[in-house]
Amino acid sequence: MALNPFADYFNHSSHGCVVEYSPRGFEITTTESISVGDEVYISYGKHGNDFLLAEYGFVMDDNEWDDVSLDDLVLEAMNQEQRELVKENRFEGRYVLDRQGPCYRTQVALRAMVMPERRWLRYIAGSDDGEASQEKVDELLYQLLGRLKGMALKRLDDVNLLRRKGREEEQQPCEMLIKRSKQILD
Repeated sequence: MALNPFADYFNHSSHGCVVEYSPRGFEITTTESISVGDEVYISYGKHGNDFLLAEYGFVMDDNEWDDVSLDDLVLEAMNQEQRELVKENRFEGRYVLDRQGPCYRTQVALRAMVMPERRWLRYIAGSDDGEASQEKVDELLYQLLGRLKGMALKRLDDVNLLRRKGREEEQQPCEMLIKRSKQILD
């Protein structure tokens, strides 16, 4: 994209024109009709706002692909046996919270912390629906989300302090971090 500055004129959206690079060069296409005066968007793909912020320096207000990583919180809450159990069963990491709630991998990991191992193994095999542990899973998730909220609030405080002390060129990055922290809180 750096070699194609024209693409910087497009606004970003979860959906929009597809941008591809081939031996022929950049190709920007859409399946929707565009009329004179329409605003044209491009999509950077199915990426959450943390990725967009780290890679491109912006976050979208309405990003249907946005999620919040819970990896550090979940793994930190596990004891060594629970970590080994999820790891050997290929459920270590990639725990996220999105618009629909915690992902399946997160549900599996939380159940590893509240269910006896044999029942947990039946759960991941599909022979236990996990309903009996749902209340404990919800309580644990609530605690972890409380910690996430505390972390986001601390980040807001830290960035606001930087913003007050910072130079003018540091203001935009601060605003993006504030915006992202508020999205995580929401």
